[in-house]
Amino acid sequence: MTAPKGRDMFFVRSIVMALAFITGFTLTTFIDTGEADAQGIPRIMPRSLSNFGVMRRPRMIRRWYTATNIRGDQCAREMTGTLQADTGESGQLAAARITPPVTPFRVYDVQYALIHGVFANNGSDCDAGMAHRVEVYVGNALMPDDDPMRVATFQVDADDFDADDVVYWPAHDDYGVYTWRHRLPHGVTLAAGEYLFVAVEMVGERGEVQMCAQWCVDREASGANTWSFTTEPPYAWQTLDPYMRWDGDLNVRVRGTR
Repeated sequence: MTAPKGRDMFFVRSIVMALAFITGFTLTTFIDTGEADAQGIPRIMPRSLSNFGVMRRPRMIRRWYTATNIRGDQCAREMTGTLQADTGESGQLAAARITPPVTPFRVYDVQYALIHGVFANNGSDCDAGMAHRVEVYVGNALMPDDDPMRVATFQVDADDFDADDVVYWPAHDDYGVYTWRHRLPHGVTLAAGEYLFVAVEMVGERGEVQMCAQWCVDREASGANTWSFTTEPPYAWQTLDPYMRWDGDLNVRVRGTR
């Protein structure tokens, strides 16, 4: 058996290169090394088609966007407060409205920050590892519907909490921030004029161990944060602005692509 040479080799290369261009795959062919083994059989070796100057089809680079209401150092320690359920409000939901940075915007994961430890400003005993649920809605109004269209619901187990992932500020270990992240396997697409709402069940009541959402203080109210005032639909959403001591936002972020 002899390896193809000259015109035959050129013809073979041309066919393989054409196939690679059409299919977009990286294929492998073999070339004659010009050497032979002890039995006189020509040695051949694999050679990437890239060596022949074959250009692969360019891959589309996916650009990722993070959408949030948080600006700059709004969540620094000295700018951090808490949002938690008051007496009789355990199980009610706090929601943040997220405006897509581009449209269409396909969201693949959501995240929200909770305080863990004894919060110095009000003495709240905050536990970021309590079991709770998260609901994700899509809507075209500034507040969620009373009976919102749920695109995802997450039941968060206390066993999923890892205290080693709590982030503390330098020189402070009394309380820190824990970020929960949830994946939307198939993504949720927002069109122009639509918003995404991330609603977190706030478990526990003031005066006992409870969940505390990180409230990041800002100079003005955004109007993007609401409270359900019931534990199940139909909800009675109201903006949080009149109830908070300081203007600000829930530390909620979503990540997606166009």
